[in-house]
Amino acid sequence: MFTHLYDERKAADAAMYLLVRARAPMNAAKLNRLLYLAERASFAKYGEPLTGDQLLVFEKSPVLYGTYQRLAGDVPGWEDRIENLANHELNVRRPILSEEPEAYFEHSTQLSDADIAVLDAIWDEFGGMNHWTLADYIHSKCLEWTDSKGVPSEVTYQRLFKALNYDQPAINELLSRLEEADHIRATFSHA
Repeated sequence: MFTHLYDERKAADAAMYLLVRARAPMNAAKLNRLLYLAERASFAKYGEPLTGDQLLVFEKSPVLYGTYQRLAGDVPGWEDRIENLANHELNVRRPILSEEPEAYFEHSTQLSDADIAVLDAIWDEFGGMNHWTLADYIHSKCLEWTDSKGVPSEVTYQRLFKALNYDQPAINELLSRLEEADHIRATFSHA
């Protein structure tokens, strides 16, 4: 596992972007599943992570674990951006850090145009589904997922890349690039 790839700011921006696209509060499980699908889609399209978060099967579905913890309020830091509402609903705080959402995503976001294209594609395909339908989709179409019987377990990048139909030389190259990026981020995080 790569422990330094996670970009918390990008993860927060991705969550906020999907909440803004929803134009209403969203169920936390749905948002977590959409973010997992976006991470997966980013690897499929670009061979790069969207957030770099740890992929973990948790409570019968894969999630981006660091993001899941922050959305649940278990790890602090996003309270000024995302509010937890009743019944496991989440919404963007308005304004976002003193900007309206449109201005924030135009000027202040950490998301690239490619990241936004991935999030838009995920929203267009899956945004109309509820969290149960998304779970069914993930369980049947995301072949890297295996039921861990309620025990948290890692979705390895090797398994993810195989499920995305990368051949072994491409998998090796992707893993090498991730290892290098992880090493670079680790070096700069200690500087």
